[in-house]
Amino acid sequence: MKHLSKNNEELVRDYLACYKKAYVYGAGNEAKTVYSYLKTIDIEVDGFVVTEKTDNPENIDGKYVRAINELEKLKNKNSVFVIGVSKRYEKEVCETLAEYGYLNIVKLNEDNHNILKLEVTARIGCSIQCRYCPQQELYKAYFKDNKDRCRELSLTNFQKCIENMPGDTVISFSGFVEPFLHQDGVKMIQLAAGHGNHIELYTTFSGLSTDDFSLIKNIDFDIVVLHTPDENHYANIPVTSDYKRIIDEALSLKKKDGTNFIHSANCQSKLSKEFLEIAKGRIDVTSDLIDRAGNIKEENLRMSEFKKEAIKCTRTEDFNQWVLLPDGTVTLCCMDFGLRHPLGNLLNNDYDYIINDVPYRSVVENAKRAYNGNFLLCRNCVASRKL
Repeated sequence: MKHLSKNNEELVRDYLACYKKAYVYGAGNEAKTVYSYLKTIDIEVDGFVVTEKTDNPENIDGKYVRAINELEKLKNKNSVFVIGVSKRYEKEVCETLAEYGYLNIVKLNEDNHNILKLEVTARIGCSIQCRYCPQQELYKAYFKDNKDRCRELSLTNFQKCIENMPGDTVISFSGFVEPFLHQDGVKMIQLAAGHGNHIELYTTFSGLSTDDFSLIKNIDFDIVVLHTPDENHYANIPVTSDYKRIIDEALSLKKKDGTNFIHSANCQSKLSKEFLEIAKGRIDVTSDLIDRAGNIKEENLRMSEFKKEAIKCTRTEDFNQWVLLPDGTVTLCCMDFGLRHPLGNLLNNDYDYIINDVPYRSVVENAKRAYNGNFLLCRNCVASRKL
């Protein structure tokens, strides 16, 4: 979660401080992000509330998780609920709270909706080869017109690219590849942290040594999401001795604010026995697999019907959570494995130039109107909604 501006942060803190009890509604990734953020602005959360306890943990960071009907009736003036679910469930949650007489509600993710993010794909070619990650689609599209196209992003070019983005850009080490498969993955993280950016990490920890982990474990990531080995080997994550030591330490590690170093974890199928032995119940692992805006054709994946009406993205209001490729090109988002929407190149131009150039403006304008025959990846995406 991107931090609120200073003025908004003070307003939220002052507002929540008026109540005797504060709860986060939700128990998934969004709820944990909200909880971590509240801790940074000195708001003590009394617990987590969900609609039903089914498949939810008993507690998060020592705070209980209860179904809403398990709470004793509280006077509205003494309790407040901070929404910790994705945008698409907000209305339903607010209606549920109203049914139980709870009307004091805060929606932090509204401010987070305009987050500017650059996801780093530092190399083309990922040995993890997750079943639900269309690497072949990416590989073919990237080298389609130039078989000698730059395969790996250099540190020098990485620095130039982030300098051509606004200072409040979140640098997310995720994109289309495992970050630590690049030989300078750790150095890139250190560079971005030293540059003053908020940073995220989505990783299997493949390619990372224990010595290298010691170089990043004290970095203040906004979020660290772990992708885990699975019993069916849909993800080819080598469970080496280094991997076991890193996972064991990372799962026990706390950040400066007292929250867990690893924010959440997910798996492509049933967890592998090896991972379960390492984890020892220290983290809950989810599985929410999507079809990558139609880039994967399997019936068991969550997918969206094609949307013909004007649409919006529920993850970013301004379509500005881009993926950086090794040659400096930025493409629309983390669903664009086919590179259907290249927007510009950060080695040649800065952010302001790109958002005023034809490719980006075409995406924005296309989304604002009904389908007219022009291709827009977002119309196939689970994250898009009717405008």
